[in-house]
Amino acid sequence: MKNIVTLLFLFCCSFAISAQTFINYTEEDGLIDNAVNCLAVDANNGVWFGTQNGVSYFDGTNWTNYSIDENALPNETIKAIFVAANGDVWIGTDDGLAVFDGTDWVTYTEEEGLLDNRVKYIHEYPEGTILAGNNDGLSILENGTFTSFGQADGLPFGGVNYVTSDLDGNILMGTPLGGVQIYKDGNWTSITEDEGLLNDKIRSIAIDEDNKRWVGNSDGISVFDSANIWEEDHEIIFILPPPDELNPVEDVAIDSRGYVWAGVYVDYLVTEGGISVYNGGEWADYDVDDGLVGPVVRRIAVDANDDIWVATSTGVSKVTDIPDLGTGLQQTNDKYA
Repeated sequence: MKNIVTLLFLFCCSFAISAQTFINYTEEDGLIDNAVNCLAVDANNGVWFGTQNGVSYFDGTNWTNYSIDENALPNETIKAIFVAANGDVWIGTDDGLAVFDGTDWVTYTEEEGLLDNRVKYIHEYPEGTILAGNNDGLSILENGTFTSFGQADGLPFGGVNYVTSDLDGNILMGTPLGGVQIYKDGNWTSITEDEGLLNDKIRSIAIDEDNKRWVGNSDGISVFDSANIWEEDHEIIFILPPPDELNPVEDVAIDSRGYVWAGVYVDYLVTEGGISVYNGGEWADYDVDDGLVGPVVRRIAVDANDDIWVATSTGVSKVTDIPDLGTGLQQTNDKYA
């Protein structure tokens, strides 16, 4: 049975008690595997989950699972998942890229022109063009043909961990060692520690309504404006046991109200992690003690209702009934004080 936990927290500006709910899903509820690596929300507000053992789809009531034994998945370990505008589900693995249209599967590998079979992240830009970040760089699939960029084109060693696009049509690539690489119409630029990044090891990038870049990295989040000029850093997002203050950010997402959500996970001293929310003034964090299914946060997503979905190594959490956070949210996690 799914585990439902209600969290009570306090607004310091109004002192009113509000409640938000964590609903947890595991294999007992129908998830194909508890180790969830990635997730994506479709146009019907259903959620697709990529796991260590295949793909699960949850429509809010029923689960449908896809495994390597019964479906044309190139590998059972799913590293990336994305739902395109036409409803096709794109899946990245260590053995190539697959697309599922609801009936048929098509697989793309290096033989079809993919730069590297080890796909890390998938994004659509513009509608119908698929961007696949992989271990060697970026592959762009347009009208059935791949165009790729790698080290020979100026990308740093290590490939592309994350890829998205901004409101001006720039493609932004998060790399594991070389910061953010930006491409449009044959022109390249970059955001690195020299431009103000906390760390060049990039995990995620979110674009807000003002076209600002919220760059999740190994030391926190760095914010840049639409011209790639540094604005601010957020280093203490999630409270960890003293003296540990490192906040490696696994993912960043922004909901329709402008609240910034971040997933943080650290395991070099202790296994700690969870999600944090920023209302423009303060961060507040939530972990397993608050109801999250597990500390090893891998990806987060926002659905059409502004509910937050969290993929972890021990299942999935849905955070719902999220109230107006105002501008004076109080940090509630004081267990290490």
